[in-house]
Amino acid sequence: MLDYWPANRIGVRLSPTEPFLGMCDSNPLSHYTKLVKLLNRFGLAYLHGVEFPVQLDRRPEVARQVRGAFEGVDRPRAALWLDTGWADRVANGKAFLANPDLVERFWTKAPLTAPHKARFYSAGKARYTDYPALWSGAERRSGG
Repeated sequence: MLDYWPANRIGVRLSPTEPFLGMCDSNPLSHYTKLVKLLNRFGLAYLHGVEFPVQLDRRPEVARQVRGAFEGVDRPRAALWLDTGWADRVANGKAFLANPDLVERFWTKAPLTAPHKARFYSAGKARYTDYPALWSGAERRSGG
């Protein structure tokens, strides 16, 4: 594919526990984590993981755990893709989770808060809603 399309135009869809025609992987979590880490070197546009909401036959849940191995698109690469017309939109899921005001941070070139993967979609007090905003409500209203 890379002979015809740049990597930032290619997405990969993985179905680590799909039992199509009786196929199954002996160790999908280990194998797919390694696969995703290998795919990172290409700078793919996206990674699409597919699994059943409830795993059949005691298959392990892989997609959610493997998602943390995918590096995704950072701000400079996203800006380059948008500026050069390689993309119309860029998803910044991890950055949005860690920065509730991501768009404002991008516009002002403010630093991003680093995401904590262990807090993604988790229960408890320390979750993705606890990340700090760039400015408090009072600072925003006063313009500074």
